[in-house]
Amino acid sequence: MTDDNEKASWVKSWEEGDIGFHKTEKHPMLEKYLDKFIAGRNNIKIFVPLCGKAVDLKWLADQGHTVVGVEFVELACKQFFEEQNLDYTTKQVEEGTLFQSKDGKISLYACDLFNFTSSTVGKFDAIWDRGSLIVFNAEDRPRYVALLLSLMAEDCRYMTATFQFDLGDDPHKGPPYSDTDESLRNMFGAKCNIEYLDKLAMPEYSVTERIHLITFK
Repeated sequence: MTDDNEKASWVKSWEEGDIGFHKTEKHPMLEKYLDKFIAGRNNIKIFVPLCGKAVDLKWLADQGHTVVGVEFVELACKQFFEEQNLDYTTKQVEEGTLFQSKDGKISLYACDLFNFTSSTVGKFDAIWDRGSLIVFNAEDRPRYVALLLSLMAEDCRYMTATFQFDLGDDPHKGPPYSDTDESLRNMFGAKCNIEYLDKLAMPEYSVTERIHLITFK
């Protein structure tokens, strides 16, 4: 999401409450594969790009981990803390506005994703990408992939949920964009192992959500 018109449209969607993509329950695949995602580690640092106000953030923190999210729209960050009944502080930082829970377990940066680098809070032990990769078009994806790889610690476990559309002769133009095993290999295969985990059919949208685990070779 690098185009100014796209950003303005995203802000408008939040202001008007047009956020059908937001789920009020944690992602079922995150819970199902939590052990594989966490891999027996305690109090790890987890990154959630373009996080919105996902309830996954608090759920992961409740498992004993530290969670850092990036979201372009400040309103989404504000609504997350208010709806989760969490006391929080805000302050201006180099990247944008930092919303942080009083206990420091959840930090949300309201900023352009590409202004967020490993110099901000270091590298991450895990990344949960549900709804971030799929919004970037082919032109912006190399930059996005490079950013994620730069944020991954050596033993980072990056779990991503991608969409595969089945619209017959009427291709889906996106966003969100469709992905295949081949497209993931093209993006990550040179440096990473890619393990297919599961799928979740959503026939009402003619799409299958597919879950992969990506780790450094």
